Amino acid sequence: MENESRELKSILEKQLDLHKDLIRIAGNMNSAIKKNDINEIHALTCKFDEYTGQIDQLETKRLEICDKIAILSKSESKHLNLQQIIQLLPKNSAQSFMRLKIELKQKLLDLKKINSSNQILLNESLLLIKKDFEFMARLQNKLSGYGQNGKIEVKAVKRSIVNHIA
Repeated sequence: MENESRELKSILEKQLDLHKDLIRIAGNMNSAIKKNDINEIHALTCKFDEYTGQIDQLETKRLEICDKIAILSKSESKHLNLQQIIQLLPKNSAQSFMRLKIELKQKLLDLKKINSSNQILLNESLLLIKKDFEFMARLQNKLSGYGQNGKIEVKAVKRSIVNHIA
């Protein structure tokens, strides 16, 4: 069980490092969203996805090792969570695992906050884009103006704002 606990600790440390990187990337993405830097947002999203994939692979390995530890410890449960494994370990090992668990949990909370902020910023940006398109569509459908007899007339617009820009 000693080899499995060492391997588990190694995986948790790698996950912690990747989550620290994800927090940095998410913070940079927040800045890029505020600056409306589409190219930077795209590059950061690709990095974020790459790191998330690595974390998923490590999580799969972590679960496999936790199951091995459950078998080796002859636990009643087939699957042990990290807290249950910590209780099985000697006191000196348990402390380092507990520290990793707490730090990883804190990084996940930090990442969740930044991702929530990014989600709000992106939703607001998309709402503005939607309103811009609605405004352009209204302009395209009709143009109000005063006719010869002083009454408002509606005339179809032959070109839209998009046509002028393009």
